[in-house]
Amino acid sequence: MSGGMGGGEGGVDVEMLTTKGDTHGFDTDNARVPIGANTTVLTADSTEALGLKWAAPAGGTATSYITASSVGSYSDNASEFVGWQTGGGERTGTEVNAQLTFNSAFQLNRISVMSETNSKNANTLIRFRDDGSSVGNVCTITASTTGLFSSSSDTTNIGAGSNCCFLFDTSSSGSGSLKINGLMVEISA
Repeated sequence: MSGGMGGGEGGVDVEMLTTKGDTHGFDTDNARVPIGANTTVLTADSTEALGLKWAAPAGGTATSYITASSVGSYSDNASEFVGWQTGGGERTGTEVNAQLTFNSAFQLNRISVMSETNSKNANTLIRFRDDGSSVGNVCTITASTTGLFSSSSDTTNIGAGSNCCFLFDTSSSGSGSLKINGLMVEISA
């Protein structure tokens, strides 16, 4: 059998595989690549004789999203807090009423906001709050503009046990009203 798996001319000798999970490699001839340890992955490595090795998975972080529900219209010019414990995104003048406690640490990567209607004649600033302080990059909703707005990329670490919410800084936003149809925070572990 030529070119097949039967071990004939040009084929691969299946007899060389001895252990569950073994695979084939090649340098100048067919060779056995033994199974790696649990949780390792087969990785290309030109310094290895067969051009590959078993190694721990390389980097990359899982990205998650935290969302707060739609937020009612803002027609006043006062800074207010928005969170998860106040009826799913409702605003409040008292920060502690808007805070949610996160049990695990995470990295804040970006804030995004969808503006449904906006007749404010000045910008509105959205800030992420961590234990009573504004942290990370600001998301700016441009005056009289609707659509998706996002902060620039961020790498702010938020500790386990942090009490978090959003601050809508509308104190400099002149007349008009603003309605948000969703808040989202991009995070990684």
